[in-house]
Amino acid sequence: MRIVVANEKGGVGKTTLALNLAARAAETGKSVLVVDLDAQPGSATGALLGYGTQPASEALAENLWDEDAVIQPTSSRWNGVDVLASSENIAGADSSDWSDTRAALARVPKYDIVIFDTPPAAGPRQIVPMEAAHMVVTPMELDDLAVAGLSAIRNTVESVRATNAWLCHFVVANRIKTRAVEQRDILDYLRGVLGPVLLPVPLSDREMVRRARMACMPVWAFDKRDSAAVAWRDACDRILGTTGGN
Repeated sequence: MRIVVANEKGGVGKTTLALNLAARAAETGKSVLVVDLDAQPGSATGALLGYGTQPASEALAENLWDEDAVIQPTSSRWNGVDVLASSENIAGADSSDWSDTRAALARVPKYDIVIFDTPPAAGPRQIVPMEAAHMVVTPMELDDLAVAGLSAIRNTVESVRATNAWLCHFVVANRIKTRAVEQRDILDYLRGVLGPVLLPVPLSDREMVRRARMACMPVWAFDKRDSAAVAWRDACDRILGTTGGN
């Protein structure tokens, strides 16, 4: 299964969701690979390998664009999760022909679950992974700008369905502040507009989520008693175990 985590707005918790999805898949006994296509600082590579850690050259995702390069994912600090690491050079892939990116991603090693963490902008590194994916997962915060940006990623998914008709899409409401009336109103609006595309489990804004990431642990393993931890595991289980969505 190939899962693309994507949003055309940055800073919405995309990488955190990708990491927890990978961790949950590994807990179920699946072989899991994260392909980090986002060159921005603080991307999945830093969380998986340690910030400032330089991966071996054969473990760089940029090697996918070199048909003569050795491609060897490396194990991460997250139990059972391997990674093809990002680098500054990978941003240059968007200036190449789209067919080059299609050929590159065809060279991704076989795993039970491959999760692509993509840049927050429409382009080859975001769109091409969708063309051979089973699903796209979009985390979003509940503010006016995020809602406006949601239409862009939905339009992208629809355009990809011209060649990948089976691609399904889930939206995850993230960083919910339980006492924010405005967010509750936006959530109710999205439920009416998105229907089953919107996961019924919103994820709250909690310091514990950030602390779990720094500890290289899924949220539910960091604090098993916290209601937010239960919600995170439920959301990941729904994504990994369902063929619903839209």
